[in-house]
Amino acid sequence: MNVLVSYWTPSLHPAILISAGIVSYAAMQLYSVRVFGEIEFWLSITKVFLMIGLTLYTLVSMLGGNPLKDRFGFRFWRSPGPFVGETPALRMKGVFDALIWCCFA
Repeated sequence: MNVLVSYWTPSLHPAILISAGIVSYAAMQLYSVRVFGEIEFWLSITKVFLMIGLTLYTLVSMLGGNPLKDRFGFRFWRSPGPFVGETPALRMKGVFDALIWCCFA
């Protein structure tokens, strides 16, 4: 997170963010279990909405809803095509290679 914030403002020292995170979590632990549970509930709901929103944003931008009106997600769908290879074994190797890259992503 410190690397990400350093792109926005390089003058902010990483220790400030780390200290703020530690202090906020410590303050959350000092209250009762009811307050901690309520905070965790709302943070979890926020994470779910963030995941849904980012998924929809990615889908729309990949399908051409971006400022360039370019379909990034389907740029190479026709040429050379999704299954490139002279033999069925090479095509299957391409599918497994894509699955391995997806797993690492």
